[in-house]
Amino acid sequence: MKVEIPEAVYPTKTKWERKKRSILFWVDHFFILGVVMWQLRDNRIVLIRISMEYTDFLRNTIESKVPLEHMGSDNLPRPFIGILIMNNEHLFVIPLTSPKAKHARMSNSLDFHKINGGEYGAINFNNMFPIINDDRIYQIIDTGYNSDCSEAELQYRNLVRNQLTWLNLSHNKALVLRKAENLYNLYISGELDRKVKRRCCNFMKLQEEYMNFQL
Repeated sequence: MKVEIPEAVYPTKTKWERKKRSILFWVDHFFILGVVMWQLRDNRIVLIRISMEYTDFLRNTIESKVPLEHMGSDNLPRPFIGILIMNNEHLFVIPLTSPKAKHARMSNSLDFHKINGGEYGAINFNNMFPIINDDRIYQIIDTGYNSDCSEAELQYRNLVRNQLTWLNLSHNKALVLRKAENLYNLYISGELDRKVKRRCCNFMKLQEEYMNFQL
């Protein structure tokens, strides 16, 4: 059920000050009141690997900000991974990024959050996108070990296991859901700061057109 929040009334100030106050109002609503409409399947965060054909379709036909896959140690594109969450009838993916030196200079924000202070990478909320619920489009990542794993693959799986452990702490699960919903609602309501909005995928356009992908 949608919670109706009365419109906040602020003293007349500059356009930027009014917008900033409005943004802070919505941040307070979602983070302090704790109203969360997005959900996790089985109340647990899972990480998924996504078909490159699907992300290419989104990037080339709907939204160019859908992230590119990075190159693996074998010089082949590695499908990126992300958090699977539900927004009403839609599934969304929130992409993760591996640890990078630049994360030490970055702070957590509306559209970005470091995993364990950046030790295990970060969450790019600005790049989240809807996904078709079909096992030809995504697979839940297997973090188990086997004798055929290379050293690079073992390191990768260790990173994913550490990410999952951190993400599934109860307060971190709540944080992920609240930040995803907060950013989404600020975007579609037109209340999001322009600089942040320029970094974001067009959530509404993606949501309207992602089902056009031909399976």
